[in-house]
Formats: sequence, C-alpha cells, structure tokens
Amino acid sequence: MTDLIKYSGDEFEKNSDRKDNMNYVSDLTRKYILQLFPGGGIVEDLLNYEAEQKTKRTVDFVDDLIKKILAEYGDDFSLEDLKNESFSDILNRVLQNIQNTTSDFKKNRFRDILLLKFKTKSEDLMFVKFVDLLDKVNEIQIVLLKEMAQNEDFLYGVGAHKGTEIIEAFIKKYGEKAKKGNFDKTLKAYTSQEKKSELEFYMLELASFGLIKPIPKKNQLGSQGSSHYIATEIGIKFLSFIIKE
Repeated sequence: MTDLIKYSGDEFEKNSDRKDNMNYVSDLTRKYILQLFPGGGIVEDLLNYEAEQKTKRTVDFVDDLIKKILAEYGDDFSLEDLKNESFSDILNRVLQNIQNTTSDFKKNRFRDILLLKFKTKSEDLMFVKFVDLLDKVNEIQIVLLKEMAQNEDFLYGVGAHKGTEIIEAFIKKYGEKAKKGNFDKTLKAYTSQEKKSELEFYMLELASFGLIKPIPKKNQLGSQGSSHYIATEIGIKFLSFIIKE
C-alpha cells in the first residue's frame, strides 16, 4: 500500500507545472458548469468581454496619466516618484475603481487627484478618503456640489442654498446649455422637471457623505421651515482635490 504524502500549500506554490495544470482544470470545470444551463455559453462570453473591457479601461487610464505627467513635469519626472509607497497606495485604489468606471468625467477626476498627489507628495490622509468618496458619488453630484460651492447663481442668504432652489437653478442653467447643442449627455438627462426627485436624492446623499450640510431655517411664524444647504469645508476641499483648474 502506498503511503499518502501530506499535502502542503507551499509545495503547490513551488510547483509551477502543477499549479498551471490545476488552473487549466479549473477553467475547464468552469466552462462545463456554465454550459449546463441555457445561456451559459453567452454568460461565459459576457464575462470574458467584461474582463477585456476592465483591462482596456485600466490601460487607457494609465496611458493618459503618464502623458499628463510627462507633459507637465518633463525632465523633472522620475520613475522613482511613482514607486513611492504613499503614491502607489493611492494609485492602486484608483485603478481598482477605474475598472468599473465608464464615465469620462469621473476618469478625469481620478486622474486629477493622482496628479495632485504626484505634484505635492502630500501625506494628507484625505487623499484616501477622497478617492473612496469619488467612487461613491456620480457626475451629477459633483456638478451639484461644485455649483453650490462656486457659482453665485446658487447663493441664498449667507452662502446657504434652499434645496428646491438649487435643483430649479440646476435644471434651468444646464437646460439652457443643453439647448445650445454640444453638451454632456449625462447632464442633459437631468435638465427636465421629471428628474427633480432624483436630484433631491443626490443632494441628501451628498449630505450623508459630509460634503454638504443642512441648515434649518425659521419661517415668519417661528417654526422650522425647509432646510437650506451649504457646502462644508470638507466638500470644498474635496472639489479642490478632484478638479484641476
């Protein structure tokens, strides 16, 4: 009777041929299982296509980032700067998010926060927080926040904005831009009155992230009226990190 040899994970890792064979068997098994139900072959094709798209997004993003760095820093650029542990950590987080990002607007925002990190060599802990936040918010929310923080058309009182007025001003301003033609299709979709409830939801979500905050207002009778909103200091700092003017 042949003695059984105790399995060791280390032995498996060291034996590349065995590891490759196991990967091959795993792939065959996966394909077999997918073929057991109707549409399984299509699912397999879709999974492969999605993987290819994620890889392409990552490669395209990295190519664009390198071009921007070289264009801005030229002879001052050093590959060692990219190997910095702090920068590498942020870069890794960004690349994980880029794989699932189809918005060119958000890709540019991720690029800008990396360029700022590269330029300043800052150890500010908010870089990590802002990369994670940027993954959570959408293009509409970034524009809403920017308008609240920078555009005088949205001012109400001493820097505070009534929620309904912000939404109405947003629809009016970007609706006029949309009529002129060349305009971002995502923003254009939010220039109708039918989108008011979604815009209100986006504002409430911005508040939950701490980027804006509600300020209760008293009406003439002394009771609490509708909330007004103001961009927080962190909200304004977030914008400065993700938008390179």
